[in-house]
Amino acid sequence: WGEQFFTGGGSKTNPPRNAHEKLFGASGAKFPKIYREAIQFQTWLAVALIVYSTTQIIVRDATALYLGADVGCPETVVQELILWSVFVASSIFQLSLAPTTFLNYCFVTSVEEFVKKDMVKKSIVCDSHDIDIMERT
Repeated sequence: WGEQFFTGGGSKTNPPRNAHEKLFGASGAKFPKIYREAIQFQTWLAVALIVYSTTQIIVRDATALYLGADVGCPETVVQELILWSVFVASSIFQLSLAPTTFLNYCFVTSVEEFVKKDMVKKSIVCDSHDIDIMERT
């Protein structure tokens, strides 16, 4: 039910049109749109975390340490600074992966039509239903 909810009806409203789309489960024919929106959402979350963490927490803690200012709990400032710095570093790492993931997606969707279907049929053991789907595509 979760996949049905998050994909707006899932494969019941957008059934897969070919064997490739069948691999994407409940998202079916809507997979490219859902994948694109997931990349956008993840990118937005990573950027928001970087902006919030650096401007609201890391700068404050670094300033408190540099000036020796009294803050709410002085003995935990260093740990908080390290922890939030790790969060920012992980978000930057996630953003560095996004272009690679997007390029891989573009590559796969671009070359899938060049597959020699007769060779795939010879090399894959599957049931008759899958063969019927592959013949229709």
